[in-house]
Amino acid sequence: MPSYAMIVIFFVKGIGAPAMRDYCRLKSTFWTGHTGKQIRGNGTHCQLLALYLISSPGSNMNGLYYLPLSTISHDTGLSKSSVTKEIKFLDEIGFSKYDDENEVVWVIEMARYQTNDGFKVSDNQCKGVLHQLKSYANCKFYKEFMAKYAEPFNLNRDLSSSTQKSHSNGSAIPSECHSRALGMPSEARSSFHEQLSK
Repeated sequence: MPSYAMIVIFFVKGIGAPAMRDYCRLKSTFWTGHTGKQIRGNGTHCQLLALYLISSPGSNMNGLYYLPLSTISHDTGLSKSSVTKEIKFLDEIGFSKYDDENEVVWVIEMARYQTNDGFKVSDNQCKGVLHQLKSYANCKFYKEFMAKYAEPFNLNRDLSSSTQKSHSNGSAIPSECHSRALGMPSEARSSFHEQLSK
């Protein structure tokens, strides 16, 4: 099978369901490549989690998005302890990184694989990347993302100064995380903001 072959995963939206991705791409080397073999070697729970991070309904083509561990556990059926364990392993092998404080995940190579031509990104795709990325300009992995993708994706402007949302104590909240929090129950929303303000 050619290395560039991809599986396209489509999402079906339920009535009244929140906005989500319509589809994502999964390279066939997910199952046969070096990283894929490392993931498989750590067990089916790890493989399931890695696949979920790529295809999660709340994900985007940047691979940098808000994803509470409780959501992963709910959607996959994995226990929270199992999710925490596998998230740590995926970090160790360089597949993804997770920001526990802000509940944001970054699937490191996802932006490259979700575009039509790898690093040859069309103008519309560049705009799409920028549109999604500006919501995370104050997130932990923003600078790393920019260091990796700014040149190939033509992301030649710093978004952090124009997208801050100030909290009452002056701390900045990523606007995407903020908007997600608004959909939470009031108790969870209060806890979320308390964590961000620490």
